[in-house]
Parts: sequence; structure tokens; C-alpha cells
Amino acid sequence: RRSAAAAAAPSRMLLSDEHEETQRFRSRAGQALLQRRCDRQENQQVLLGGDGLALLASVYEGEIPAWDGVEIRVDMYSDMCGAYRDVLHLSVDGLKPVAIPVIAAVGGDPVRLEGGTLGLHLHPPGQEDLPRLDVGSVLINTPTQARTLRIANDSPKTLRVEWKLLEAPPPGHRRLVNVDLAVPA
Repeated sequence: RRSAAAAAAPSRMLLSDEHEETQRFRSRAGQALLQRRCDRQENQQVLLGGDGLALLASVYEGEIPAWDGVEIRVDMYSDMCGAYRDVLHLSVDGLKPVAIPVIAAVGGDPVRLEGGTLGLHLHPPGQEDLPRLDVGSVLINTPTQARTLRIANDSPKTLRVEWKLLEAPPPGHRRLVNVDLAVPA
């Protein structure tokens, strides 16, 4: 039983979510996740023009002491594969402007399979570059076995995807099966 003084005093919650606004995750993995999300949002903001690549240079205005220098950081953001060319212009009072060519080659795959599909092995042992969909053992004349794959487009452009499914062939044979896919609305 609580005393009268304890009943009159406001109760202090032992569990609350007040810290969630300032400290969402405390673990290193959680902090890394938040940093990746923040970087992704910054990239999307910088790349709103839809050009696939953006360059941002840190701004420096002021004097450079004699026989000294300053570092100007140039950050490159990209969300599309390709070869890019741009020019970085440098102006110093009293000198002719300088144009610095910038060349970038961006590689990678803008399309990826999302995990979470039953039987999907994104990196099977010994075949690190080939995903595998394992449907399992199926008996003849049994109901259809279905798996749903989710394909993510991580680029700012609409992509057209064409699939071909290669079955494991019997020894000495090569069998190629074409699959028609419909994208649900």
C-alpha cells in the first residue's frame, strides 16, 4: 500500500520514449543505419535535377597567406551509372579564371533483388555473384508452387527489365526457359 505522501506526488514513468527524438539507436549498427539513411536523403536532395551526377565544392572565401594553401573539398553524388564530364571553375581575384575538367565513371547495378522471398539466396556459397531461387522438391501433378520476387530500381530513371530463367540442365544438355512477367499495378 502507498502512503498518502507517495499518492500525492506525481508518479515518474520508468519506461518512456522521450530519448527517441535525440538518441534513436545507441548501438554502432543502429548509428550506422541512421547515417546511411541521412546520406541517402542528402543524396536525393542534391540529385533532384535528374542528371545522374552532382558535384558540390566546399566554399572558401578569404585570404590565403603567402606560401600557404587551403583545401577545397569536392563531393560527388551519383544515382545513375555512366560516364560523366563536368568543369569546376576556380576564380581568384587578379588572376585569370581556371577551368578544371572533372571526369567520373560510375558503375554498379541500379536493379537489385530484394531479400525476404521464401527460398531466395542472394549470395549462395561458392557463387557470390549469382542469386538462386530454391523452390524445393515438388511432386508431379501437385498444385503450382509460386514464389514472388521483388525487384528494386535504385535509379532515377524508369528501367525496362527482361527476364530469362536458366534451369539446372540435365547432364550434357543446356535448357533455357523463357518466363513472362507482369508487373502488378
